[in-house]
Amino acid sequence: MSYGWSFNVIYINIPVFLKGLLVSVEILAASMIVGTIIGLAVSILLFYNNRLLRWFSRLYITIVRSIPLLMLLIWVYFVFPILFGINISAFSTAVICFSLSLSAFLAESLRSGIESVPVNHVDSARKADKRNRPTIIG
Repeated sequence: MSYGWSFNVIYINIPVFLKGLLVSVEILAASMIVGTIIGLAVSILLFYNNRLLRWFSRLYITIVRSIPLLMLLIWVYFVFPILFGINISAFSTAVICFSLSLSAFLAESLRSGIESVPVNHVDSARKADKRNRPTIIG
């Protein structure tokens, strides 16, 4: 029993593949924009003096980073309509889940990058700034 591989199936379906590629790029772009905005906001909240905001940010990062993305997709697409009566399209589900996941990982990366700046560098930057502008760190 031999099978001959035929590329005719691929050639016939090129428009379908290109449409799928376009949808993937749209999901990627929307998720990156929304996820970056949320991630930046969450990482900035980590440096506020308010304990409740810091606790909420840490909780958000910990929970979202520990949930597998496929499980998050399944929950948002199949379980949310049952629990809340909200029907979400597949495109919106993908954007929401990818944005949440990206934002948690990005917030943690930004936090670690900001905290890696030595205290001497922060002090030097403050002393060099004559207008006394606010900084993210303390």
